[in-house]
Amino acid sequence: MTLDGRGEESLGCPVCAQRRTSDVEAAAVQIALDRRVQFRERLTPMLLESELVHAGAGYCLALARFGEAEDAAILSAYLDRYLPQVECRYDQEDALGALMLVDAKLGTDHAGRFLTPGGLWETFATANSDASGCKRAMKEKVSFAESAMNGTLAQWAAQRDSA
Repeated sequence: MTLDGRGEESLGCPVCAQRRTSDVEAAAVQIALDRRVQFRERLTPMLLESELVHAGAGYCLALARFGEAEDAAILSAYLDRYLPQVECRYDQEDALGALMLVDAKLGTDHAGRFLTPGGLWETFATANSDASGCKRAMKEKVSFAESAMNGTLAQWAAQRDSA
């Protein structure tokens, strides 16, 4: 018997654990879509503790959509903790992409310290991952969320398909 991400017994059932991760990530995406900043305090420990592997993608999307200085600090703390752990490849790419978008919105450069030559990103990154690709992927997720919420999803899809 093992404990799942909510501290409940899962009987070692990987399907149950995966379902709970999917549920949590879906909730985080809903928070992102609606820009429910009141959930920031609840998302922060969930991202930083990474109890549900890969659920952080939704948390990072939410923080990118919020786009405030507090979100840059949260994303930086996550990267400080998990970029050195090269054996733990969770949501570092989503976090970096989100941080780069928040930086662009705020005119800051919090991501810069991770991207210096010999820095944490260079140590973590694999041959097929690059920082600009992380930013581009998160930008597309944020753009989708914005379009979904302002009723321009058809235009977003048409523009994406023509690119």
